[in-house]
Amino acid sequence: MKRKIFIYVFIYLTFFSCQKNEDIYIEVINSKFLYSDEKFDSINLLKFKIVNKSNKKYYFNFAFDKSTNNNICVPIGFSSVNIFDQDGNEVKYFPNFRREAIENLNCELINLERIEYETKRMGYIRPLAYHLLQRDIKNFVIHPSETLFFEYPLNLANTTLDRNPIYVDLQKGKSYFAYVSIFSDSTNYKKNLPNNVLDYLDENEITVFHGKLKSLKVPIQISK
Repeated sequence: MKRKIFIYVFIYLTFFSCQKNEDIYIEVINSKFLYSDEKFDSINLLKFKIVNKSNKKYYFNFAFDKSTNNNICVPIGFSSVNIFDQDGNEVKYFPNFRREAIENLNCELINLERIEYETKRMGYIRPLAYHLLQRDIKNFVIHPSETLFFEYPLNLANTTLDRNPIYVDLQKGKSYFAYVSIFSDSTNYKKNLPNNVLDYLDENEITVFHGKLKSLKVPIQISK
């Protein structure tokens, strides 16, 4: 009798924990990612979707202090790509110091000065993380029973064809795989979002999602 009760409890907890995890999730559409060195163009079109099976409206907030989610990775849009070897060890990530990347940084500094000036004119004491973010990465809302689709160019190698801020050095003859994840923060969103967005969330009863969505493994194919 005790054994039966234990089995029922186990099934109950397993079922509902799975249901909870599957309320909202990320799914990579790619069956694999390509990787090669500078001799080849190994650009990928990263495709993934976010599925909301819950009855809640969620706001994904990427305007937060980066120390909240100190994830070293290959950044792609608002998502992160983390790469592991066949033994489950995460690989090293290298910054790109090419001339194009440095020029990109100079442009970002000029843009930061403009944002600081504009936000002060709007009456804010300092630039909000939201304003610093919105040129390249957009926060978004996902509604109940909705599926959103996203795609970004992704090149994992240090090639002359792309201005990757971060790249990896993968070795031929070894197996690698990747996870794609996104992180949304709700801890300090009232300090990082402008008044109009806060009013929108409150008026429409939208919950700021907090936590990480992580995909299943995606194998990486290394070109010979």
